[in-house]
Amino acid sequence: MSVPLPTAPRRLLPNVLVYTGPGTSRGPVDNTLYTLRSLLSARYDVIPVAAAAISTDTWQASTACIVVPGGRDEPYVAHLQPEATRRIAAYVRAGGSYLGICAGAYFACKGVEFEVGREGYGVVGAREMRFFPGTAKGSVAPGFVYGAEDGAAAMPVYMASGSPPPVHLYVNGGPWFDATTTADAEDKDGNDSDESAAHVVETLAWYDPDAAAGSPRRPAIVDCKVGAGRAVLSGPHFEYPASATAPPLNALLAPSDDARVALASEILSRLGLEVNDAAARADALADLQDRPVLSEMHLCMDDGIGGAHAVEEMMARLGGVRDVVDTVNVLRFAHASASQQQPPPRPVEKNADAASELPAVDILIHPPNTFPTSTPFDFSIYFTTLAAHRRRRLQQHAAAAHTATFGSTILYGRTVTSTQTLLEKNSTLSASLPPGLVCTATHQIAGRGRGANAWISPPGALMFSLAITHAVPTTAVFVQYLMALAVVEAVKVLDAKLEVGIKWPNDVYARKPRGGLREEEEDEEERRAAAEEGGGLGGLGGWVKIGGILVSSCFEAGVFRMVVGCGLNLANSRPTLSITELLRCTTTSSSTTSPPRIDATLALIVATFDSLYTEFANARSFTPFLDRYYAAWLHSNQIVTLHDVGGVRARITGIDEFGLLRAVTVEDGGGGGGGGEGGGVEHALQPDGNSFDMMRGMISRKK
Repeated sequence: MSVPLPTAPRRLLPNVLVYTGPGTSRGPVDNTLYTLRSLLSARYDVIPVAAAAISTDTWQASTACIVVPGGRDEPYVAHLQPEATRRIAAYVRAGGSYLGICAGAYFACKGVEFEVGREGYGVVGAREMRFFPGTAKGSVAPGFVYGAEDGAAAMPVYMASGSPPPVHLYVNGGPWFDATTTADAEDKDGNDSDESAAHVVETLAWYDPDAAAGSPRRPAIVDCKVGAGRAVLSGPHFEYPASATAPPLNALLAPSDDARVALASEILSRLGLEVNDAAARADALADLQDRPVLSEMHLCMDDGIGGAHAVEEMMARLGGVRDVVDTVNVLRFAHASASQQQPPPRPVEKNADAASELPAVDILIHPPNTFPTSTPFDFSIYFTTLAAHRRRRLQQHAAAAHTATFGSTILYGRTVTSTQTLLEKNSTLSASLPPGLVCTATHQIAGRGRGANAWISPPGALMFSLAITHAVPTTAVFVQYLMALAVVEAVKVLDAKLEVGIKWPNDVYARKPRGGLREEEEDEEERRAAAEEGGGLGGLGGWVKIGGILVSSCFEAGVFRMVVGCGLNLANSRPTLSITELLRCTTTSSSTTSPPRIDATLALIVATFDSLYTEFANARSFTPFLDRYYAAWLHSNQIVTLHDVGGVRARITGIDEFGLLRAVTVEDGGGGGGGGEGGGVEHALQPDGNSFDMMRGMISRKK
């Protein structure tokens, strides 16, 4: 029975995850990513994820929806059951959203009956998630053939709302949803199940305009209320535009394309997602239709020892100003001059993984204190701000006086693949980098986060990577802590009242001022998320991630060569919170606060890190920074659950001399007080081997 359901509460979390692991097919994946990005780009990052990430990573607290696209259901069973399906089901029942298309819809039903009795094709069986408490039956269109279009059809789909005419959608092996089994709350093993009672199902679209005599009317798209969450399952591929299909299907699908987009928007809205308006969708389509373009990069420097002299040494190590065929790029160095025509932007190579087609990066070397003037990044502001903050830091910390080098050389590109990948993965360049070189970009098209995370940088984000040669192996782990502290201290220079802190080991969080942000963030979903976050931090609510640190390193010739990557949301109000919003909420002026400049903020962070690192290197220890670090981090005396130690509860007491997180077990019901007292067992946790779910106070070993 179809029951009307209200739209789910808005999901203001930043990510929409699309499963792209075993079982998925290229066409459905590409079109799912295309359609979701065209409709959700203003608010969400649409991120491909593998089976291992769903099974082991902590993704739930930052995910607005998880999507399983078309492909083959049986490999989904093999690679996602039982752990990934258990996590997805728990996430949805706790208030999350799920979208399943074709195979992803079969996979989310209580039972599957596919091509029953057909040799080599038949699939019959139960599935674990059971978002639709009946059976998915298919193929709804005859003649299905694996890996081919032979059985594909442009099928008319009739909206339950009664909106004529029907929408023609691409169907290739998709199911219809048999609701006659929804009343059966007993599984085949005779076990009672309470799950059906928690399900309310609304049919959004039908394959049939009316029920034929003696035949059931076949639902094509269903919206299922599952606990506190929602799941929309679609047999047709509503994500396929007509342009993605071949004749004669494209001619049959084209007249329905606008209606298809409207249907996709309605489905996403029902899942609590905020859909792009017309202008944002037009911008997203323009971005999607044009291949990303890599711009030339500018290598600029001051005239100090860390600038001009360091660049001379780097180029000598590279064999002069020439083309360098490196590991992942061809680096084409050239001297910049007023009379020299700059190389044109070049499209990203489609086959960039082939050694003969490595994407080229043009790098223009500018004379000391001579900067390009046509880039969004203002080099003059950067170097002026860098010098000013160096002087300020030296005045405040006279004991740390030194010859500054960090940031004296900067490599900038308007559009790059990834600053981290450029410096780290090109082995020849990496071995030649001068210590303190900073690489930044206005836009990254393949940015990298910690672990397997991918980041496509939005406007208003500051992203940079810093090259470091670290000579004391035993203290290398502390470099990520030092950068996090530098970011927090630099942000507080903008306004000391800003509440920013460190989430161990390498994230930067900010606390939203109560009542100071846009009203839309005060809805039920946001309050629920804030409550969850507060629950993991002893009652402190409203903390939101605004930045993160990534450190890559290799050990050679007795030193660590490090690339420290950092991202910070300066001026983008979506999907969560920006520094600009925080400044607006803390200022006493009625005037609008101008966003902090990316170039000036980068200089501020680099100058702060330069001062901290010099003191750190001289001390050969993190001890001088412990008080400042603990004042900035969010975990003093926090009670957590150690998942891999029998689920015991422990109090965080600090970090030890090796950079490990110290947690001392406590008795159930134990309150505040110092760690280690009363005979608790101490556990030491590595920053790169554990996952810290701040929202739920859970630490588990990464698989």
